[in-house]
Amino acid sequence: GDVYKRQVHGAPNHGMIIGASRNKTITSFWSVNNSKPVFRSPLPEKLSSLQLTHDEKHLIGGGVSGVLYVWNTYTGSLIAKVNAHYSQINKILINSDDGLIVTISSDFTINVWLLANLVTSNAQYRKDLGLAQSGNIDNIKPFYTLSGHLDSVIDGALSKHNLGIFVSLSLDKTIKIWSISKGLLLHTIQLESEGNCLTMDMNNEIVFVGCKNGKIYGYKLKQNTCLLYTSDAADDLLCVDLGGRRIIKKKINRL
Repeated sequence: GDVYKRQVHGAPNHGMIIGASRNKTITSFWSVNNSKPVFRSPLPEKLSSLQLTHDEKHLIGGGVSGVLYVWNTYTGSLIAKVNAHYSQINKILINSDDGLIVTISSDFTINVWLLANLVTSNAQYRKDLGLAQSGNIDNIKPFYTLSGHLDSVIDGALSKHNLGIFVSLSLDKTIKIWSISKGLLLHTIQLESEGNCLTMDMNNEIVFVGCKNGKIYGYKLKQNTCLLYTSDAADDLLCVDLGGRRIIKKKINRL
């Protein structure tokens, strides 16, 4: 019970499961054939989010302080450390070709980064590649900063197949639809209840939002219409995801 959803990722090419503790400054690595960690790695701080690139070459971590970390999974070395946000990074998303990193933060903003800029910012890494030395790592800037939310941004989803759409969810009771390739706000949706989580369907047509009123809403992006998909007792919905064509939901149990 020391790790949770946004800090656990499978790495099938490595035969490993990677998880960051939410209470301790360590990352644990498990073999798929062993219930005990194969080894543990110390962290600079507690991580609030963790994501693995699709090629499994880089592990991206977001700190409670707003710092973004990038590790080389083959060597275990920390190759980038960037002051990405002024507050906790709540979620990290990576597009399908590993080109873009999206960081979602409690500082009301979303930053979009080029992974290539992050991994080549490390002096030793650049030396190994025969590249010219870069300047101060603090000079690394996001590709885009998406702003407009009036409270913490807590979740988000990228469209499949690199179609360039990003959806963000905030405690300000809004969903915002963005062009991730242009850094432009396309549309804002006002929620009936404060949202906890969201996901997008495989066809990039509907955004599903799990809300604190125990309901799941589906917003059709093209028609700009809302559908109520399910209604429950007044329990917070912790997670909403798509398994095949079914909606999978997880509630916060009240004791």
